[in-house]
Amino acid sequence: MVRKTVCGFFWSLLSAFLWGTTYLAGRALMRDGGEIDPVTLSLIRFSGAGALMLAVGGISGRKMFAFSRLDFLRMVCQGMIGMAGMSLFIFWGQQTTSAVNSSMIMTAVPVLILLGGLLTGEKITPGQWIGMTVATVGCGIVIGVVTPKGVRFDAFRPGDLLTFGAAVCWTVYTLWGRRTVPRVGGYVYTTWVILGAVPLLALLALLRPGSAALPGALPGWLLVGYITVFPTAVAFFAWNEAQRLIGLPLLNIMQYLTPVTVLVLSWPLLGEGFSLFQLAGAVLVLLGVGLDPSFLPHRKRPPENEEHPA
Repeated sequence: MVRKTVCGFFWSLLSAFLWGTTYLAGRALMRDGGEIDPVTLSLIRFSGAGALMLAVGGISGRKMFAFSRLDFLRMVCQGMIGMAGMSLFIFWGQQTTSAVNSSMIMTAVPVLILLGGLLTGEKITPGQWIGMTVATVGCGIVIGVVTPKGVRFDAFRPGDLLTFGAAVCWTVYTLWGRRTVPRVGGYVYTTWVILGAVPLLALLALLRPGSAALPGALPGWLLVGYITVFPTAVAFFAWNEAQRLIGLPLLNIMQYLTPVTVLVLSWPLLGEGFSLFQLAGAVLVLLGVGLDPSFLPHRKRPPENEEHPA
């Protein structure tokens, strides 16, 4: 039990950190007119990551096609929503909003998942409610909605609404896909939901007016390659592994570490500064994560989280 919780914590921590770097790399590619358009970046991202994972899975002897036709259909649909939809909305939003804002708005996901989880029978402890509330306030401080003078909803930028659309896509994907993961396995599931995003993105690329925008220099292509391998292939695999090892409440709260990663790295990498008040908000985020009693090794997880791939 303790080992599974520790492994789940590790995978969720890894995914949170790598996703944080997605916002940094994506913002670097999208700002000031953009070196590459969102559709092309998403298409390269998922077709490259999916092909890589399919090849590695085949070489390592994994049963990459051992699932039902119904599960295949589910994975394709989940990939279109959770991968293609989420990626497009984030990159579109980053054309007009900062990396920190994008990552903070995505912290609406734990709240949306929490509400959806309650409808599907998830149990939320008082400690988890407190932890999520503290972390949410901390995120509000960082994004500028919560200020020393009160709450300011006018702090949102045009791209923030698009980023919220990404949060909705990811919520639907998580709630729908978490029952599929135990049946097909984390690696196989990750591979096929990533590949499931490709047909929709390819269609959008064909229907897009004008030609695709591509990086004109090596640094841009290196960022595209990084996004394809680490925040996509590695991070989504880590997330799906965490899903089968720990419950949704802990998994949700761990996502608050993503904007902290962005906040810490956005100044040295992108020149996006932050105030001491925002830094205090980041501390609240970390405090909210630590308040979750699921970190205690003696705590038992709900029976449904004992499922494992067949």
